[in-house]
Amino acid sequence: MKDGTFSRKIAYAVAGIALMAATTAACSDRSPMPNYQKDAARDRGWFLTAAGVAVVDLKSGRTVAQIRLPDWHWAGVPYGCTPALALGPMGEVLVSSDVMPTLWRIDPETLAVSRHDLLLDEDSGKDVGFSGLVYSAQQKAYIAVGCAQGSVWRVDPTFKSGQKISL
Repeated sequence: MKDGTFSRKIAYAVAGIALMAATTAACSDRSPMPNYQKDAARDRGWFLTAAGVAVVDLKSGRTVAQIRLPDWHWAGVPYGCTPALALGPMGEVLVSSDVMPTLWRIDPETLAVSRHDLLLDEDSGKDVGFSGLVYSAQQKAYIAVGCAQGSVWRVDPTFKSGQKISL
């Protein structure tokens, strides 16, 4: 990614995520956060809340599950910002921490949660959490925006590492 082969479309998408992250107000009272993803294939809505993730059946409007994220860290104001929730290509949901380079993956069928601590290629001595997260089909990876410093990262498809992207 550092060799300049980053496409113009991806650069615009990343800029949009960065703008969203910079303009999203953090919830200091730990009330439900506005992060929401619609999974049209399964008629589900995924809501990021202060306690984890709520799954709602879109036809009936009823809550199907409340999913706790093991060891999920949300520091909030003034130490962090709003964590991110993203829908993946197979219906999986990823949730970030706002202060740690860690992602939680929720399986779309079983609702099982797995934790993924990312090994970062840069900024390893800093608190790096993510406030923006989106799947890029072109990159076949997630693109994340760092919470505190607004940096942009490519998360590998196995959720093991993050590469800082220089724009």
